[in-house]
Amino acid sequence: MRARGGGFQAHEWGSAPDLFGPRHDYRESLIMRRLLPAVPGPRVLNAGSGAGSLTLRMIDAGLDVTSVDASVDLCDGLRAQVGEAAVHAAPVERLPFADRSFDAVVCAEVLEHLDDDAAGLAELARVCRPGALLLVTVPGDPFRYDWTDLWA
Repeated sequence: MRARGGGFQAHEWGSAPDLFGPRHDYRESLIMRRLLPAVPGPRVLNAGSGAGSLTLRMIDAGLDVTSVDASVDLCDGLRAQVGEAAVHAAPVERLPFADRSFDAVVCAEVLEHLDDDAAGLAELARVCRPGALLLVTVPGDPFRYDWTDLWA
């Protein structure tokens, strides 16, 4: 996958096929196809950003992306790629942002991992500006929940 400036590899494609392989890339491509035509402004929150591959795609598309993840280690790795101010270590249920901060919020394959998914969804809605886009994905069927979900 390309990142800012083109050519940078966010991950080595195929090196961990269950984490960064065809299914992962396809899912992120679907998210981007829904996000880009509908986003009402450039300021986007990637809630539960993980290693940051979706963040890098959004930056590549010209969006002003802020990322948040509960994992300090994953946040440290993403900060090295996108800068200190754009990445925050915090749980989705307690976002460190003011009300109505973002034009769009993306939360991809995260809610199913939260102990209190309703609190997480309420936080996502809280940081959306009026008219913002909230794009949330969750697994389509329990049989798709696999070892990578348990790891996450």
